Amino acid sequence: MPEPESKELRSDSVHSSQPESGTTEAAPGTSSDKRGADQKSGAAATRRIAQHPAPDVAGPGGGGAGVGAHADAGEPSLASLLTGSVSGAKAQQALDLSMKGAAKSDVAALTPAQRAAWATSLQAIADSLTHDERVGIKPLFDGTPDSELDTLGSFLGARFTIPKVGADDTKGVPWDAGGLRRAWSVMDALPPAQVEGNPKFMALTRYKVAKGSQAEGYYDEDPTKAAMGYDPKTLDDADHDFSDKDDPMYGTNAFNETVRHEVGHAVDAMIKGSATYCVGNSGGGDWKDHGAGGADLIDELIAGSNSAIGKWPDAHQKKSIIAALTKASKSAKSMDAIDDAVEALALGKEATAQLKADPVVSVLKTNNSNQEPWMKSSSPGVAVAGRIFQESYAGQWSSYALEARARKVSLYQFRAPGEWFAEAYAAYYEPTPDPKNKGAKLAARDGATKSWFDQHVDNLKAAGAKGVPAGKPAPATKPGSKPGAAA
Repeated sequence: MPEPESKELRSDSVHSSQPESGTTEAAPGTSSDKRGADQKSGAAATRRIAQHPAPDVAGPGGGGAGVGAHADAGEPSLASLLTGSVSGAKAQQALDLSMKGAAKSDVAALTPAQRAAWATSLQAIADSLTHDERVGIKPLFDGTPDSELDTLGSFLGARFTIPKVGADDTKGVPWDAGGLRRAWSVMDALPPAQVEGNPKFMALTRYKVAKGSQAEGYYDEDPTKAAMGYDPKTLDDADHDFSDKDDPMYGTNAFNETVRHEVGHAVDAMIKGSATYCVGNSGGGDWKDHGAGGADLIDELIAGSNSAIGKWPDAHQKKSIIAALTKASKSAKSMDAIDDAVEALALGKEATAQLKADPVVSVLKTNNSNQEPWMKSSSPGVAVAGRIFQESYAGQWSSYALEARARKVSLYQFRAPGEWFAEAYAAYYEPTPDPKNKGAKLAARDGATKSWFDQHVDNLKAAGAKGVPAGKPAPATKPGSKPGAAA
């Protein structure tokens, strides 16, 4: 299980939600110093089968007088449907009734236990609902008081077909109402097939961060969850940590951007976008995987640089040098102590100084995951043959074309191919005042990638959930057009 890292994403001008009311405490704990989504590969969980019957959920007897007053004559009221055991069929019947005109006040007039039973049953049958029915859950969510956090989470899970909404397994804390309402508005603005139709988005969880921390998060492909860490008091804070001031994503809402970034990871997992567009493709950074490091990495660094190691006159010393560097490349701790490893070779003062200055040694010293070279705008690490070789995560080496940084939307985009895709996704769906300019943030820096997202991401068809419409292709946006201000 990867440790949560500090990061993730932005705000929506049309669907922006109000800050949480009535909540003053921040989630305790500490946050890590990395922004983004540590991804863990593995077999993805299978989204539950829609045909499975939902369990009956016990609701209380009774309800507010007049609840369901908008129902047609002869139809049961919401309160009567949600009294006693609330089956999936009753939950859907109540939803259908509410969509005929039951108001937010009707939902508010129910008892907390009735709302909870309704929400739980709807979440259990979410895959069998139509898209329009899931959209119809919004008044139920809006009519639920902020104090009923489990109910709010279940309504959100039902709306977006997310089986689990709650505390994370790592340093987990419950969601608060402000975070849930904000997350709803962000996901509601995304193409339905990317969220409610996504079999790679099985859970939305929350974990602890330090008070005052900017929102962050991570995505885990096994068991396909997006996790958020945030302080309720910073929901409206702008992202200044993971972008240069002239990057398109600088100053966007950090919480909203993070939600979009994590959804971007789920979309990437569903369509293998980073593998298609980023790996071996110049438009996506021409990324290459170098595994856990080792001899092949060292050989490639030696061959691509002016390294003296390849021409080392003493064959025995050369073999010892390569063996030491190969071992060091597999451990960030060893890489931070690379000078000690070089000195331990006892090559003599002049040869030791030469080796310490060698580009291969410099890559290991400055481009390891402890140093986070992707976060350094002016010097993103030592380049070899026009490429940045870096340890993207502990024990995972990759490289990309240095020239691609001229098209970056944020610093964090250049941590790994998956982060590259997720940051481009967040930039593409960053709202603009004019909805016709979808993708303007991305187009302002990288027009070719914006066009690729138009064709391969924005018009995705639903993968799983019933009745989910495909996205509509975005209109063309000129690469040089000025993006709209973020909400």
